[in-house]
Amino acid sequence: MSVSISKRNFLRGSLATLAALPVAGVGAVELKKNQKIRWDKECDVLVVGYGGAGACAAISAHDAGAKVLIIEKMAQGGGNTAVSSGGFMIPDSEADAFTYLSKTFEYADSEMDEGLVKTFCKKSMESKAFMESLDPNVKLFVYGHAGFQTLPGADTIKKYRVRGKKQGGDCLFDTYIKAVETDRKIPVLFNTPALELITKEREIVGVVAQNEGKSINIRANRAVILSTGGFEYDPESLRTYCQGTKITGLGSPGNTGDGLRMAQTAGAKLWHMTAYSCPLGVKVPGLVSSLQVNMLAPSHIWVDQDGKRFINEKGLDNHTCLYAVNTMDPIKHRYPKIPCYLVFDEEARKAGPIIGGAKSGFALNRENYKWSKDNSVEIEKGVIVKADTLEELAKKINVPADALKASVAKWNEDVKAGGDTLFGRRLKKDANAKSTFAGREAPILSAPIAEQGPYY
Repeated sequence: MSVSISKRNFLRGSLATLAALPVAGVGAVELKKNQKIRWDKECDVLVVGYGGAGACAAISAHDAGAKVLIIEKMAQGGGNTAVSSGGFMIPDSEADAFTYLSKTFEYADSEMDEGLVKTFCKKSMESKAFMESLDPNVKLFVYGHAGFQTLPGADTIKKYRVRGKKQGGDCLFDTYIKAVETDRKIPVLFNTPALELITKEREIVGVVAQNEGKSINIRANRAVILSTGGFEYDPESLRTYCQGTKITGLGSPGNTGDGLRMAQTAGAKLWHMTAYSCPLGVKVPGLVSSLQVNMLAPSHIWVDQDGKRFINEKGLDNHTCLYAVNTMDPIKHRYPKIPCYLVFDEEARKAGPIIGGAKSGFALNRENYKWSKDNSVEIEKGVIVKADTLEELAKKINVPADALKASVAKWNEDVKAGGDTLFGRRLKKDANAKSTFAGREAPILSAPIAEQGPYY
C-alpha cells in the first residue's frame, strides 16, 4: 500500500490506523485522558535516529543513569556522520569561537539564540575530552581551519578528525559504535522507522514505530530525542525550503525529513531551514546519491547557461556552493546557474578525478563508487561531455558558443597577464593562509585553458 503524505494533507485517525501506516514521520497522535494503550517496549529515553547526534545523545543519557533505546530506520547506523569526512570543530578559545560564530549569524541575517551558541562553544571545547572518555586510545588530528577566514575569531577554529584504518566519518562513528553497543550495551533496533509521536496532554510519551513489518508502541518515560537528520532526500521539503532547483543528496538517503514533520505536528517551531551545507555535484547513473565536484587541476572555469563565468571558483568554501548558484532570473524565469558547467582541458582531464580528493558521501562510502583516475569512465557514462572544439562543446551543453569562447579567452588573457580581473581568483595558493581542508587544495590555483581541444 502506498500512502502519500503532504503538509496540506496529514492523515489523522485512530491510533491503530496511524500505527499501520508504512510511512516514516507522518505526524503525532494524541491519547485521550483515560485511553489505554499496549506498550511493546519501554525505556527512559528513546533516541530516534542513530547517527552522530543520536549516538552522543544516547551515550550522555545512559551515563546520566537513564535506560536508553535507539531506533534507526536504516539497516545500519551512521547517518550523514559515517559517510562524511568525519570532521568536528574544537576551538582554541571559547570567547573567540563565539565571536566567529556570531558573525556567521550576523552576515546571514539569521535568528540566533545567544545562550545556545555560547553553550555550543563551551561544549565544543570539551569534545577532545569527550572523545577520549569514549576511547582512551583515540587519536585526533587537525585537518583544517575556519571556512570563513576573514571573520573575526577565525584563527581559533580548528577542525579535527579521528585517525584510523578507515576513511573519514567511519573512523568517527566506529568510536561511537564501540561506546554505544559494546561498552554500554545500549540496544539498537535497526530497520525501525518512527511513524508517529504519541502525546498525552501535550506531553510526548512515546513513539509508534515499524519493526519487522509490524507497528510497535514504544513508551519513553522521560524523553524522546529526535536525531533524524535532514531532508535532502525528500523532494517536497527541498521545494519548500530550498531556493533553487535540481538539488540532490550527497549523504544518507535516510534523510527524508521524518523528525521535522513529527516535531511540527507536535507543535515545534522550525528555524534555520534555509541554512544549507551543499557543494556542487554531479549525478552518476545508477547511484542513489550524487558526488561532489572538487576540481584540483588549475586549467578550468565554471560558466552559467549563458556561457559566462560568474564567481571565483577557488574562493568558495565547498560547503557554501549552493549560495553561489541559486539566484533566480526574474525576467527569463530561470535559475541561470543551475545547472552550471565546469569547463576544462585535456591536461586537467588527465591530472586526476574532477571530484579531487573527496572522501565523503554515500556514493563513495556506501555505494562504493570508484571515480576513474583519468575521468575516462565518466566520459563514457556521459557524466563528462567531451568535444574537440569549444564551439562543439557549447552546442552539446546548450550554451552560446560566442560567449563560451569569450569567457575562455578572457580567462586565458587574465591568467597570462598575472591576475583574474573579473573575480580575483588567485594564481597560486597563499602560503600563509590556513587551509580549510588540508590536502584538498592544489598549490597552483589558476592556469590557462589550452588553445587546442579536446575540451570537457
